[in-house]
Order: sequence, then C-alpha cells, then structure tokens
Amino acid sequence: MTEQEQIALLEQLATAVKEDTKENVMEQLAELAQQQLLWEQRIEMLTEKLATAKKQLEKVSGELIPQLLHESGLSEVRLGTGEKIIVEKGVSVTYKKEDQNKLFKFLKDNQAESLIKTEFNIGQVPDGVLDEIFSFLDDKVTTYETKMGVHSATLTKYVKTLTGIDRPDEEREKLYAEGRIKNIEELPEFLKVYVYNKTKIKK
Repeated sequence: MTEQEQIALLEQLATAVKEDTKENVMEQLAELAQQQLLWEQRIEMLTEKLATAKKQLEKVSGELIPQLLHESGLSEVRLGTGEKIIVEKGVSVTYKKEDQNKLFKFLKDNQAESLIKTEFNIGQVPDGVLDEIFSFLDDKVTTYETKMGVHSATLTKYVKTLTGIDRPDEEREKLYAEGRIKNIEELPEFLKVYVYNKTKIKK
C-alpha cells in the first residue's frame, strides 16, 4: 500500500470515528438529560420532605417538649438513658428599614450606640488626605457617602441581654425589680420581638 493510500485510509477511519462520536455524544446527551430530570424531581421531592421534617422538629423541640417540662415545673431534666434535656428561649428581632433612625435613637438613649456600624464610601481625594481621613473627614472631603446599620445577630444579642429573656423566670423577676433589665413590652413598638422555645439535648 502506497503512502497516499495509507493517508486516504486514515482519513476514512478518522471520518468514521468522528461520525460515530457524534452519534455517541447524542446518545450520551439524551441519557444525561434524563438523569438531570430525574435528579431535579428527586431534589424537589427531598426539599418537600425536608420542609415537613423541619416543621415536625420545630413542633417537638419548640412546643411539645417545652410544654411538657413547663407543666412539670421543670426547665431541664436528665433522663435515665443519660441525655440531658434543656429548654431555652430564643429571640428573633426585626424592624422596618424606615424605622432605622428610631433604632439608632433607641440605642443612643440606652448607651448602646457602639452597636451601630458605620461604613464610608469615599471617592477620589487629594494627595495626603488618606492619612488624615478619620480626623479631618469633613474638612478635607466635600462629598462622601455613609452607610449605617446594626447587624441582626448583634441586635438580637443586645435585646436578649437588655430583657434577660434567656434567664430563668425567678432571676429575671429579680433583675427587673432591681431595674437592671426591661420587659419586652417596654421596648419600642417598631422593634418586632418574637420569643420562642428551643430544646437542646446533650449526651
């Protein structure tokens, strides 16, 4: 077989492999597409099951166990199997964006202004100003933007401390009588405070 014949044969083989590959690719794509659809359906089903499981867990942990312990006059108990069951209070604190200034005033009035986080977004400034920016901001920069806010976790922790909501009832009553904490009812109306029970099981 001449060199030219060998080259022609290789070209024919390459063409055949290429065409065969195209067919294989289409078959693989069809199979993978079916797999994707099956996994999407499975994820949707598992997501629904997960949502149901979370609701059941919340009911047992947040309602049934706390209610049973409360009726027994207990906040924690150790089972014969060794697990320790503790019921604690959780707090969720929210407020509307338009009430942010009210929140700032509330924090300042309660000596908690340090919880407010401030960010500066500054454009171009003259040379040498950066070293003085925090000391001479108003003098050196004509325009600048500020962003102020309180992190949700920080606010929640502050409200828990301010109200003593996670403390035992007797201790909380004593602290309130001493003027060291506030009742949730005494907080500003714009703060939406949701108190819930949560159960911890320790081995």
